[in-house]
Amino acid sequence: MSFECIGHKDTAKLAIDAIRKAGTCVMVGIFEEPSSFNFFDLVSTEKHVIGSLAYNGEFADVIAFIADGRIDVTPFITGKIQLEDIVDKGFEQLVHHKENNVKIIVSPGEMAAV
Repeated sequence: MSFECIGHKDTAKLAIDAIRKAGTCVMVGIFEEPSSFNFFDLVSTEKHVIGSLAYNGEFADVIAFIADGRIDVTPFITGKIQLEDIVDKGFEQLVHHKENNVKIIVSPGEMAAV
């Protein structure tokens, strides 16, 4: 079994190549560009590829660690914005300025001074 968590065409092929015959590859990464893939590689080796995007309770421990102070998320918060700014200051920043942004906190109401 392998998990592709990067979302790049080269790591996707690597994740599939890494599993044995009849093995399973779970695609978790978010792919931003299409790739060409030889599907005969799957057919001839009877490999399975599964896409996964939803979460089901994976974050409970991390949320508890953040809540009790064991994990400091402050360095990862690169912006705090209001809901009405979500397109320009949120999505557009994350898409076009990835190198400067990790997580942007969106508040539906008034925010306290940062």
